[in-house]
Amino acid sequence: MPENRISATARGGIRSLVFRVVTAASDFLVVLVTTRGFGVDGRGVYALTSFALAAGGMMLGGPTVVIRAEIGRSRASLGAIFAASFVLSAGVLALALVMAPAVIVASPASTIPLYVAIALPPMLLTEYHVSLYQALGDMRRMHYVWLARSLVPLMALTVMALVAPDQIHLALFVWAGAQFIVPAFTLAAQRRQTRFKFSGLRPLLGRLIRRGAPVSIANTVARLSYRLDLIVVAALLTIADVGRYSVATAAGETLLLLSRAVMTGAYAPLIGSELSESIRIAVRTMRHCVALVVPAGLLLTLLSAVAMKPVLGPAFADVWVLVGLLIPSFLAVSIAELLINFLVVRLERTREFLLMSMAAGVANLAGAAVLVTVIGLPGAAISSSVTYGFAVLYLLTRFVQAGGPASPRAYLPSGAEVSDYARLVGAVRRRFSAM
Repeated sequence: MPENRISATARGGIRSLVFRVVTAASDFLVVLVTTRGFGVDGRGVYALTSFALAAGGMMLGGPTVVIRAEIGRSRASLGAIFAASFVLSAGVLALALVMAPAVIVASPASTIPLYVAIALPPMLLTEYHVSLYQALGDMRRMHYVWLARSLVPLMALTVMALVAPDQIHLALFVWAGAQFIVPAFTLAAQRRQTRFKFSGLRPLLGRLIRRGAPVSIANTVARLSYRLDLIVVAALLTIADVGRYSVATAAGETLLLLSRAVMTGAYAPLIGSELSESIRIAVRTMRHCVALVVPAGLLLTLLSAVAMKPVLGPAFADVWVLVGLLIPSFLAVSIAELLINFLVVRLERTREFLLMSMAAGVANLAGAAVLVTVIGLPGAAISSSVTYGFAVLYLLTRFVQAGGPASPRAYLPSGAEVSDYARLVGAVRRRFSAM
């Protein structure tokens, strides 16, 4: 590589990172609005609702991964894939319309399932759209949709925090309805891009549902790994503790923005290249993840120790301890997400993913239950980091068996990764000096 040239992985990741930093700022404002506008208990209710929504999306979102494989292998037309994503989301909406009244009748006080029933279909459709644009390499549209799905609910929550402070349930009702705005605009853009092809759609829908089912089960646990402990915290501690733990996980998710930005730049060649090249890209991307997540995690812990109390209030003063304990968990999730894309999308093997996620999920819940009982809230973070550390080691052994390098040193950052960012800083400096 020429000395003054940034690698394709880093270059694509840098573009993605700009949008993701803005999205992170929007997500932080959601934390600020829900804590300041609705209190620590209101933050806890919001955390449980968003967790239930994410879990529902993961349980039904397996086809998003299969859709990327369909695009990567050119098995279906773009119009058919657009139509299939719409039909799948419409089916979820129909199911929600049937189940929501039954839930209300059975348990009038259970409002969280109602919010989830309203928000789940549009949220799922937005996930399909993000996945489609990523597989197509249309990063511009993917980033705009990604950003909009954070900004629009934020605006709904902000308005409600000003109009009806401390009324978290009314705010969540408005928040759930606002989820329909982003997919409505995206559907209109897709309709202008190409005609939806509904004819002959049954075989494609069958493949998406059949192959997506095991991915859905595994994805639910793997993608929600660091949030699963909310279940234990809600059961064994207080709703305020749920709010505190959710702030720690929200802070840690900023680390995933770094790793996912790098993966965005590497995604298309990872799933579309020859196996040897795909492995090389995967290894290089893992090095970038380690180089970014570890120092950023340490910095985030120090920042949390200084800023949590003055920004969010005295109830969140010790959240920085949870953030620090969760750093290994977020590093493991970063690497696991890349390996899952390699195994499930590139090699179309779901068995390893399913085994890892189920075992890790059960182990994490059991470990969290024991440690929370013994040492309190930090036990949940410790359980998450230990459990998913072992989980990513399992995936790495499968990656090595598929042809990846066996030496642990191959996955640690080298001078090549550091020089990528040194060249980036130099390029930015030259651009500003030329202005």
